[in-house]
Amino acid sequence: MPEENNIEIIEERKRKVAEFIRKKTLPVYLALLAVIVWIASNIRTRNLYGLKDITTGRWTLGPDLDPFLFLRWAKYIIENGSLMVHDTMRYVPLGFNTSAELKLVPYAITWFHKLINFFGDYTIEYSAVIMPVFVFALTIIAFFFFAREIFKDRFENKHIPNLIALASSFFLAVIPLILPRTVAGIPEKEGLGFLFMFLSFYFFIKAWKEEKIRNYILFGVLSGMSTALMAHAWGGSIYVYISIALATLASFIFGAIKKRQVYTYASWLISSIIFLVPFTERYSLGDLFGSSSTGMAFVVLGFLLVDYIIYETNIGEKFKNRMSPKLPRQVISIITAIVVSGILLTIFFGPSIFWSFISDPVNRLTTPYSDRLSFTVAENRQPFFIDEWRGSFGPIVGGLPLFFWLFFVGSIYLFNDMVSHLHKKDRWKLVGAYTIFLFALIFSKYSGSSVFNGTSGTSRLVYFGGMLLIIAVFGHVAWAHFKRNEVDILRKIDFSQVLVFAFFLISIVGSRSAIRLMMVLGPPAAIIVSYFTLSLLFKAMSRRKESMKLIWFLIAGIVLIAGIYTAYNYTLSSYYQAGGFIPNSYTQQWQKAMAWVRENTSSDAVFSHWWDYGYWVQSIGERASIVDGGNEWPYWDHLVGRHVLTSPSKKDALEYLYTLNVTHLLIDSTDIGKYSAFSNIGSDENYDRASYIPTMGMDQRATQETSNGTTYFYSAGFGLDEDIIYESKEGNTSRKIFLPAGRAGLGGILLTMTNSSIGRPEGIFVDQGIQYKVPIRYVYFNNKLYDFKSGIEAGMFIIPLAAQSGNGVNINPLGIALYLSKRVVNGNLARLYLFGEEGDGFNLVHSEDDFIVANLKSQGSDIKDFVYFDGLRGPIKIWEVDYSAYPDIKAKPEYLETKYPRKELYVVK
Repeated sequence: MPEENNIEIIEERKRKVAEFIRKKTLPVYLALLAVIVWIASNIRTRNLYGLKDITTGRWTLGPDLDPFLFLRWAKYIIENGSLMVHDTMRYVPLGFNTSAELKLVPYAITWFHKLINFFGDYTIEYSAVIMPVFVFALTIIAFFFFAREIFKDRFENKHIPNLIALASSFFLAVIPLILPRTVAGIPEKEGLGFLFMFLSFYFFIKAWKEEKIRNYILFGVLSGMSTALMAHAWGGSIYVYISIALATLASFIFGAIKKRQVYTYASWLISSIIFLVPFTERYSLGDLFGSSSTGMAFVVLGFLLVDYIIYETNIGEKFKNRMSPKLPRQVISIITAIVVSGILLTIFFGPSIFWSFISDPVNRLTTPYSDRLSFTVAENRQPFFIDEWRGSFGPIVGGLPLFFWLFFVGSIYLFNDMVSHLHKKDRWKLVGAYTIFLFALIFSKYSGSSVFNGTSGTSRLVYFGGMLLIIAVFGHVAWAHFKRNEVDILRKIDFSQVLVFAFFLISIVGSRSAIRLMMVLGPPAAIIVSYFTLSLLFKAMSRRKESMKLIWFLIAGIVLIAGIYTAYNYTLSSYYQAGGFIPNSYTQQWQKAMAWVRENTSSDAVFSHWWDYGYWVQSIGERASIVDGGNEWPYWDHLVGRHVLTSPSKKDALEYLYTLNVTHLLIDSTDIGKYSAFSNIGSDENYDRASYIPTMGMDQRATQETSNGTTYFYSAGFGLDEDIIYESKEGNTSRKIFLPAGRAGLGGILLTMTNSSIGRPEGIFVDQGIQYKVPIRYVYFNNKLYDFKSGIEAGMFIIPLAAQSGNGVNINPLGIALYLSKRVVNGNLARLYLFGEEGDGFNLVHSEDDFIVANLKSQGSDIKDFVYFDGLRGPIKIWEVDYSAYPDIKAKPEYLETKYPRKELYVVK
């Protein structure tokens, strides 16, 4: 009996649990969501062990740039109650107006700091470290409700929307693409921006569905507030403006807009402006209205208002009666709005504005960046499918990127479901056009070496052809429904899904334009893949015919396995990647250098350096600088590149630095690799300084022993930055050698050495298959510059090569050489940083060795400042600037200009 009673009790408990799950589905799914949040947080805190400053032992941020600015500002807010109006540590001597900057992130760090200090005593650095994890936990919750709301009314089985939302949230939690912006130690703009993006979409969909005026106005305002907060954190708010505008425009064309939706849209847009423009100088109403991105939202509002006035008020009654009944209401409203706005724009701005409305979007869609600075920023590089897309949306199985093909095919599947209620013929037209459009959108930028490189005529034809096709087919289908009096069928297209597609397609366009924007494609892709996987599975379960059921289960099984494997792969990948977001040996080198700066320079010292390091100098070193990662005035980057780093004249550099009150110059080893960037930015309209510093490795197989010594061959294989003209003399005869840039190249360099001396190197140049041996004037080896007084004005900088061998390290003192062309060899970077020249106004006061260099020195290796070990490793050098070397130096006011004097200096040729 007791056993039977126990069995009955257990069965009764099972029944109650099952009944609870059936009736109380949301609490169960929220509990599962909490598990996902825990997984995401656990992944993102795996790097906490390493987020310490090696010089102080205190908490520090991860290897990034912008977060250090946000941390410095957060410290100031904590100490002073609000952010300074004028930041004197940036862009000395002019400073920076903070009201024109995005300030929500530093304030968020401050608010989070105050919150967690209710539960303990934590430093502001720790708060900045942990905040991204906390914010991303909230982001997953917001994303869950956003994804759930999209499909909430689509299925009779209410478990399906919850399951899709859970799966979407899990993909978002583990996808590596978003990890660098949401991991502990990196409080970035995007991390906070995603939270308000999903809240904006969620509240807007809620508002769209509401029937009561107070509810849809309330949710519309909440959506607008969220959009404004996103804009205060991150410029990615244009994704919200464009997505909602496009989805609303599509619904308007479908005839699915009612009066309450007009109020919803207006309350969203107007409230977003109210909560945005008055609180910052970064955005003005004119800028938002005139932008080709946010301006679209105002255009759509104009269409809605014109339609409302014509058809819903007495004002438009007469006008409406004169309109042809053969035209759809939406077409009349759009044409009227365009004509009226066209007249007004022509009056106020002139007819040329219409060309900008056409040319600006076209240029943004094909060549989003046209200035030299943007082209040199790595994260602005335009990605290609064969490289970045495949790598970012894997895992790669059988040569196929699984996640990519899941969301590619899944979007076609979802699109088909979205229009499934249309006539079969119309549905297939739309699905076919969408499929072609999607192929054109993505694969028109397949690889840089193919005809589909994103900029060729063929590529543009396919790209814009796909867009025109989908617009034409949609227009044709809509017109056909109007002619057949079947507009009600179009109105059934679900707005929530239209919004997802608008977000998805805009994210693809963004992903084509810059690598840094590829992460925005992650969230809509996660929703589409989750819908694709689970919808297929439930469709297979609902099939009645056994034969069809087997086929559906087979397809669903393949997709399900692919989805599970992708999620598993992403989880492992993010888990192991997260642990690596800590200061590495390079950033620790910077920590040591900045510790020296804090302890050995005056608090009012001003540093000059390339812009990359500005936030580190200001935050870690606590010293002011003249340029930084904000690039507020790109012209100043041009001036630093031209007059400081690439100039052949130290006096030229000193004149510039004197004008900006600079006390110290800093050059970092990575500036060698960045020479191409700042020499392009610092060039004139003819690219007079443009060059690069290539690396050459010694080919030991080509080494030759002769009676005159040993000849070493350094393999090259790169082009020339300018024409070389050399006149060689042999006896009484002379021969002029002409090597044109763009055609000729350097194949290698021969260097002969004896026990007691080093010979003049010979460059082996190749032009149209013919080799020319040309002597090279300079060699730098073993801390000494050799000037042979003849040969072309170029040089080679020899660096020891270190290689791991068993338990030790083998060092070849001649292993690597840098080639320094005429444009480089006499420039300040080469003369000061590489050759170690002192005086003439620059006195070396500190050199912080790289970790590997310092380690090899401690083991007794006879190396100097540089070594090549898994890349070039060199010191961070700091010079004190001494203007007394040139008593006649005077400030030049033109160096304080903030705009380029002519556009040829910044436009890419």
